[in-house]
Amino acid sequence: MISHEIMAYKVHVYLRDTSPVWQCATFLKGRNHRKSTKEEGLDQAKQVAEEWYLGLRGKEKAGTLTFLPNVNQDHADAPAYRIFASNQAEVGGGWEKTAEATGRKYLSVRLDDPTFAAPLYASLLDQEDGTHNLIWSRRT
Repeated sequence: MISHEIMAYKVHVYLRDTSPVWQCATFLKGRNHRKSTKEEGLDQAKQVAEEWYLGLRGKEKAGTLTFLPNVNQDHADAPAYRIFASNQAEVGGGWEKTAEATGRKYLSVRLDDPTFAAPLYASLLDQEDGTHNLIWSRRT
């Protein structure tokens, strides 16, 4: 078996004796991950492996946000939704708004966390297909 380490030894690219295509592997967040690059050339395989690894890292860092109705709205300015990160830490709130120009309902979102340089402000919009778009900006 022929093998190479890339990305400061974070990704292992290897060629099995029984296959013409390169494979890649990494250990991330307590799990082994493996994938075929489907490439026969080493340079192309390294590129595929690097993009795959960065995608895995992005998913790990991004996580998910969960919006839960705020059942304890104790004052008029309290958010309608509390927002939690995938680690279950509360990271923000969402306020129900209506766009003046279109009458379209949306959530005005504020996300903040000690790891952020500054809060993020966003609008969460429902789409016709049932998905949502989060449009954000960082106020300066």
